Amino acid sequence: MIIPFLAYKDLARDRKIVLLVVFLLAFSYVNLTFFAAFLHGLSDTFQNEAVDTSTSHILIEPRLESGSRYLEFAASTRKKIDLVPGVIGSSSHVQAPASILYRGAQFGARIIGLDPEADQTVTTVSAKVLKGEFLSGGHDDEVVLGEIIAGRTIEDTMGGAVGFGQAIEGLGGVSPGEKVRIRFANGVEKEYRVRGIVGTPGFSEVSQSVYITKKEAESVLGLHDQASAILVRLRDKSEAGRYKQLILELGIPNAKVQTW
Repeated sequence: MIIPFLAYKDLARDRKIVLLVVFLLAFSYVNLTFFAAFLHGLSDTFQNEAVDTSTSHILIEPRLESGSRYLEFAASTRKKIDLVPGVIGSSSHVQAPASILYRGAQFGARIIGLDPEADQTVTTVSAKVLKGEFLSGGHDDEVVLGEIIAGRTIEDTMGGAVGFGQAIEGLGGVSPGEKVRIRFANGVEKEYRVRGIVGTPGFSEVSQSVYITKKEAESVLGLHDQASAILVRLRDKSEAGRYKQLILELGIPNAKVQTW
């Protein structure tokens, strides 16, 4: 009986230490349980955002080993895909690096050429407009800038006039209606009117991209019926694996098909 008695006395004397140990054990359990759930939820949020704005449910790109930057016969490929039951729609993108120039500032960015009408059925980029409007058919001389590229002025950030709108970030605060010049990797340089600014929270692909019409991208880059990527949206995303196989069976030349 002496040992339990001594143990009890020791615990009673060091009550604060005992309570601290119990608290730390409880905190560790809660942390392991809820932090893992938080990370899982955060991962799902980022993935859903990427699917909605960048890849859709199925992404078709040229195979690396093919040595080609573009898929051929983009229009006929899309027609075949759109006829598959369960496919909501498809959209072909033309992508290219470029430099955006504005009032002495320069910013490197990725240009994405797309068909505005087709893309609305596949991605939510057109719904991410922060200022102005998104592209529409026939606006080949206009451009939509990602928020990070357009940048902000100190007034936008702090809410007060400082140094006549001294610029920070990106190009320093481009607004819809203003004009920028785009210098493409092939040496072509053209002026475009800014139609809108798009963005999503964080350093998303939308905020870091520049959008023009696919027709304009093809004209500048000298392409015809080619695409850097074809995005496919499904009614049931859980069936993406099955639809991937169906698309592979279409026999698209030099294509890599990925699901998300």
